[in-house]
Amino acid sequence: MEQLQAELVARYQAIAQENREVVLAGGHPDLHVDDDWQNQRVGLTLVVPLPVHWTRNLGFAMAKLKEFEPEQYYYPAKDLHLTVIDLVAGKVNQQLTDFPLAKIKATLAESLTQAKAFDWELRGLVATDGAVIACGYYSPELMALRKQVRETFKAAGTPVSEHRPAFTAHVTVARYRKLLSDPGAFLGMVDNLRNIGFGATKVQTVNLVWHDWYNHHQEVLATYHLQ
Repeated sequence: MEQLQAELVARYQAIAQENREVVLAGGHPDLHVDDDWQNQRVGLTLVVPLPVHWTRNLGFAMAKLKEFEPEQYYYPAKDLHLTVIDLVAGKVNQQLTDFPLAKIKATLAESLTQAKAFDWELRGLVATDGAVIACGYYSPELMALRKQVRETFKAAGTPVSEHRPAFTAHVTVARYRKLLSDPGAFLGMVDNLRNIGFGATKVQTVNLVWHDWYNHHQEVLATYHLQ
């Protein structure tokens, strides 16, 4: 447990350090954030929605960032989420009917049979080259769940399609829709919020959703209860 927390701290510190110069140069805007729903990247994902008091706490933090960069994209409360694992990575021109949903649900149910509830905490913000994330810390049960899902789907002949293997448990709260107008002040505020706590909980259910890249449009296909 202590080693996992140390690895997560190191990962978020590395993200902050590696992206600092890019952020100070204005960041990398996300050119798709304002695309119509029909043109969005969509995929199949196992997610956890945030408790209401978490979204309220994050809202206070986002309001402070908006003072410096009001024209950037800030996630609505209902869209904030933890990506547990991508089963079908988000891409354009995908349809839910392109995939064997019944088999995916059955395989997922099998992989989660022994999955245990996990502790999850959000604490502090970090700026990446194109977004701001709230840093997530979790107990080993989440790592075990992700591993079991990957192994079960591989054995079933339908390996999961991840952009990259999930390790952190962060929540994206903002994306740059244009170059930052005052990157130094913006990054300074992010740094000021580096250690603020947003909430802690035990996650006991996860949702299978078909959604866009920003989780603005989503269809909940199934809910799974963890032990």
